[in-house]
Amino acid sequence: MITEGVLMYLPAATVGALAAESWRQSGIAHWISDITTTAFTNALGGGDTMRSLRHVQAADALKGEEILNLLRVHGWTTASRRSYITDVEFTRERARRMFGGGEPPARPFPPSDPTGVHRFERKGADSPAGRT
Repeated sequence: MITEGVLMYLPAATVGALAAESWRQSGIAHWISDITTTAFTNALGGGDTMRSLRHVQAADALKGEEILNLLRVHGWTTASRRSYITDVEFTRERARRMFGGGEPPARPFPPSDPTGVHRFERKGADSPAGRT
């Protein structure tokens, strides 16, 4: 299942239902989605960067960290990740466009920051989402 660029716009309950139901009631083994943390968003201009998108977000849309935590609660775990922070070549052109063609400012982020594209996989049957 691919939801890259989608989850950050949906209502919290929809993201939770999608995470729970796709784990329990389908043959979906992998889920690809992006996670952008608050720290990363703030470093790219914070509210200014996201202002043009606010009108299409649900009032209770989740932040990246909240999405990641919710997916984990419902039995999904990160199997692999392309980091927007450490895989610089992966995002260099996009960042350049965001900064009007110039180089984005250097911002230190811990390597543990989960910002990037994740490939999630289902945990075992004893996951909280697997219990009835």
